[in-house]
Amino acid sequence: MPTYAELQAEIAQLKVVCEAARGMSKLYGQLWDLEDGYGMLTPEAVQKYDKAHEVLDSALTSLEAP
Repeated sequence: MPTYAELQAEIAQLKVVCEAARGMSKLYGQLWDLEDGYGMLTPEAVQKYDKAHEVLDSALTSLEAP
């Protein structure tokens, strides 16, 4: 059974993932839907997307670490 400190650490990691996911979610308004089902970001949003993706990927990777 995990200790209280271990549970708190896991909760902190999950909060980081949730915050990173929120960053990706905020970009939804900058995504344009195209007729063929693809999405397109405005040029200004590409850098924001890249950063948000980097943060989310890092947060998810940290969950996989032992």
